Amino acid sequence: MDKKTTDNQNDKTLLLEGIMKKVETFHLTPYEISKNTGLSDTGVRKLLDGKTKNPSFDTLNRIAKYIDTIENSPEKCNEKTVDLELINRKLDFVISKLEKFENRMEANELIQEIMFELQKNSSSPEELKKIEKGLSKKNISS
Repeated sequence: MDKKTTDNQNDKTLLLEGIMKKVETFHLTPYEISKNTGLSDTGVRKLLDGKTKNPSFDTLNRIAKYIDTIENSPEKCNEKTVDLELINRKLDFVISKLEKFENRMEANELIQEIMFELQKNSSSPEELKKIEKGLSKKNISS
């Protein structure tokens, strides 16, 4: 395989990885993507499932362009995407480390700082309540 072919394959791989992350972030379905790009639902589904091994640049660019319109829409610009499961997994990890602290007071202060940061960055009161509920279950007793 020559260098140009390898570079093209690397570019496709990077573009596809970016698309996959954004599809997950925006919870896009193959149907929604196909409806807005003119691509077939089956083709998009195979691409997202990893069954298409060598998608064309045209296909990837059409999907990327559609995702960019979503990402840059006024509604999305003001919306903060929060993955509560990811936050809770990370909190579990941090708290498991904090539980090993000798000084329980410092650990609880750190947890309070984490909550303060989450409050500042929370996009909705409902999300914050879910985070607080998860955190209170994990709170370290003094």
